[in-house]
Amino acid sequence: MKSLSQWTIRATLAALALCAMVPALGIVMYHGITEIERSSRDVKEQAMGLAQTLASQQNLLTENTRLLLTLIAGMPEVKAMEAERAEILFAKLLKINPNYAAFSLIRPDGKLLATTTPHQGEVDFSDRKYFQEVMRTKAFCAGQYVTGRMSGVERINFAMPVFSDSGKLTGVVSSVFPLAHYMELFSRIPVPREMRCALVDPQGTRLYRFPIDPAFPLGASVPRAIHERVADSQDDSGVFVETSSDGVQLYNAFVKLRLGLGSPHYMTVLAGVPLPGFRGMLADGFGRAMALMLAALILSLAISRALGEMTIGTGVDTLIRATKRLSSGDLTARAGDIKACREIVQLGAAFDQMAGELADRETKRREAEIALRASELRFRQVFERSPAGILLFDTGGVVTACNHRLAEMMGAQTPEAIVGIDMPARMSDGSIRDSVLRTIEKGEAEYEGPYVSLSSGKSLVIQVQTREISSGVYMAMVEDLSDRVRAEESLRLSLAEKTTLLREVHHRVKNNLQIITSLINLQTAKMTDPAMREAFSLMQSRVRSMAMIHDRLYRSESFSAVDMGDHIHELVSRIAGSYKDVSRTVSLVVNVDHLPMNIDAAIPCGLLVNELVTNAFKHAFATDAPGELRVSLRRENEKAVLEIADDGPGLPEGFHVDTADSLGMQLINALTDQLKGTVTIGPGPGTRIRVEFPA
Repeated sequence: MKSLSQWTIRATLAALALCAMVPALGIVMYHGITEIERSSRDVKEQAMGLAQTLASQQNLLTENTRLLLTLIAGMPEVKAMEAERAEILFAKLLKINPNYAAFSLIRPDGKLLATTTPHQGEVDFSDRKYFQEVMRTKAFCAGQYVTGRMSGVERINFAMPVFSDSGKLTGVVSSVFPLAHYMELFSRIPVPREMRCALVDPQGTRLYRFPIDPAFPLGASVPRAIHERVADSQDDSGVFVETSSDGVQLYNAFVKLRLGLGSPHYMTVLAGVPLPGFRGMLADGFGRAMALMLAALILSLAISRALGEMTIGTGVDTLIRATKRLSSGDLTARAGDIKACREIVQLGAAFDQMAGELADRETKRREAEIALRASELRFRQVFERSPAGILLFDTGGVVTACNHRLAEMMGAQTPEAIVGIDMPARMSDGSIRDSVLRTIEKGEAEYEGPYVSLSSGKSLVIQVQTREISSGVYMAMVEDLSDRVRAEESLRLSLAEKTTLLREVHHRVKNNLQIITSLINLQTAKMTDPAMREAFSLMQSRVRSMAMIHDRLYRSESFSAVDMGDHIHELVSRIAGSYKDVSRTVSLVVNVDHLPMNIDAAIPCGLLVNELVTNAFKHAFATDAPGELRVSLRRENEKAVLEIADDGPGLPEGFHVDTADSLGMQLINALTDQLKGTVTIGPGPGTRIRVEFPA
């Protein structure tokens, strides 16, 4: 046999299942239940059979009475409402039909006209149910339980209307059936002694009962539950379980009796059979089989319990003890070496591993808790020592905490005076209130503007940044910008003064250069030497180019850069105006980008354009000869490229920019060096000069 540690839980459960007799017990119980159901079905059928038999007898009695009363209602003496002759007729019929106690003839007003029962004085039947029904329906009817007014006999009445030859209702003829005659009527029907049967009128009054018991007399009501079950049923027959008058649980079968289709029932037949008990079942083979199976089951459970204790119970107890120690906080609890089936041993090992991991996690948790406390301490120190005001508020806008700096800004003595304030309700500034509400709604918001403390009335300029730092907790950082705003205002005023001064400088430089240009122009006018006039004219053009830069800066909103595209367009147009004799036949093509340059680059670049365009007009074109002059400025690879090209005769053979000794070319080289660029001469036809410099 394998050791217990090699057993699996499945093998153990299989052994317990094989030891149990549950399947066999289930079969026996199923058989017993089937027998009980069959017995109950038989009992119901027996009760319904008895009820239907009694109903047949009652229906036969009712039908015979109907025929008899129909015959009587048609007799001449009855139709004529002759009392003496009617009483003679009733006496003869009573001898022939001893089951009836009396016959009576009643006038339409309910007064007794003739009867076989001795009586004194006038008798009125207008209050009797059967009389009222006949007068209402003008048809045969059956009455309810009553006690005879003249005889005192318990009975039920049957009644039939009497019509004259003309069809007029002239009276009512009735018969009396004593309830005592039911014993004789039903005596021929064999009723088992354990069964109960009864006749009941629509009011639930007992008309007949078997067996006879003085405790349950005729004229008394049947149990209310039984009467309500019958009255509430929409069927004319059925079976239900209810307690009888003597306290016995019965299958109660009922049959409702009616005088015609659709008419209300005039009587109910009840037949009851006691529910089958367990005593009978135990007396037969089912009871013995059940006893044997229960004994076998108990034995099997005892064996299974013993095996379960050996294979599972001991190990589980060990695990329970270790688990309780672990749950009480003892992280050293271990299951150890368990003597049980394999799965329990594996479960113990898993428990020990889990306990070890829990111990490790607890160590890490404590370390994290220490770190968290240190972090909270650092946060508290930052919170309290921050130069900015800090406050925390909840989803309702109520302040939950703030530092001393914020309390100082708001004019409070201590932070505690701020805690608990409902900011949306207390703040008069709508922008700040909206910022708080927007933070609660969207998680963040910002505000920068004036703030007046409600406590001190102090005016501040603040910047507020609010964020949701955790669920339902919001933090606002409030910085006092008053000093910075004052400093910025001072800087703005100072900058405005310097801007005005710088604009005035550019304006005066431009004016001075214009004065120089005017002086040169005056001096040139007095000269007769053409070469000197040409030299002074070139000087005047160069000064005018610089003056244009200063004029553009003076009129510009920014002093940091000049738009060279606009400047070159204007400069080339002025130079062309100075050489009208040549420029009127020359086609100018100016293609310049809007390239901004600072003043250090704009002045030499403008002078370069002035020199190159002037040289082109002077040397490339003859008077009244057609030609084309192209000027371009663009950005290429982080560099500015200036090109001046014409379709004239071109430069002399062997010409080099670096070795040229003319003042113009020397000036071009100097200006290019000032721009930290390079100048190259491109291939013909004509002259193409390209200057590249950092943009």
